[in-house]
Amino acid sequence: MDAVLAETLPGTLLTLARRVRYVVEEATAEVEGVESDLGGACAIASRALVGAIRRDGGRAEFVYGVYHHRRLRAGHPYGDLSQDIEHCWVETAGLIVDLTATQFSSAFDEVHIRPICSAEYEVWRRGAAALRYINEEWGGFGGDAECQRQIRTLLRRTVSK
Repeated sequence: MDAVLAETLPGTLLTLARRVRYVVEEATAEVEGVESDLGGACAIASRALVGAIRRDGGRAEFVYGVYHHRRLRAGHPYGDLSQDIEHCWVETAGLIVDLTATQFSSAFDEVHIRPICSAEYEVWRRGAAALRYINEEWGGFGGDAECQRQIRTLLRRTVSK
């Protein structure tokens, strides 16, 4: 993580984001279509992080758009990653917080932080409009009903610690 950006992110928010990522990793470990680098879990991870930040009294927005990735990664399940990839992330405290950017590069931290004006992230929809789009076009937030229940349960337990 960029040291300057890390300093601007409140420590409690970074801790919360790490907890949410851990919960999503645990809950999706056996879900078909979700990779170990959380490829395929951007919507569910971002939705979970927005909920956790709001429950903690913060402000956050679910965002859907495109991640412009220009590096190739041979053998990646999503193919040639020099193409633009539809993606979800969270905007909070003037920053982009991406819990699943590790699907694009193993060099990224588990909690990938970028300035809100970062050229790699192009916003297509925000908030309720983004959530509606994901439900309609992507068929929801990934994972089955049991996975969703497990994430909610784990988040309540983890976030309250």
